[in-house]
Amino acid sequence: MPRARWEALARKRAKRGRKTMRMDNAPDLFADLRYGWDAWRELDMAREYAPGGTPLGVRHTEVVAWLNLNLIRDDLTRLDIYGTVFILDATWLSEERKARKKPTKNGNSKGRARGSRVRVGGKARR
Repeated sequence: MPRARWEALARKRAKRGRKTMRMDNAPDLFADLRYGWDAWRELDMAREYAPGGTPLGVRHTEVVAWLNLNLIRDDLTRLDIYGTVFILDATWLSEERKARKKPTKNGNSKGRARGSRVRVGGKARR
């Protein structure tokens, strides 16, 4: 999100009395990384999850399809975006795994709480 837009949103939130993050030390996104970031964001929204709720990585074929749909033909640009997407995805997946392993206040991980009820066919089961 561009800094000016973020600052406008932050002012709105502050006016309503909500918490806002400070952008003083936030890094600017380099223009050449923009396509890689945009590609990862779009592919992340279509991410598939394992049956246990664990996120799966972005597939190679999805990245190639994104490049083709966006008419990116230059080989060096394609390689840069391709590499950037997988670096971002690997970083996000590792942080997500760490967050799932952290215990919460009740001692369980951030995944589904132990002993929580799941509705199956109208009946609550453990």
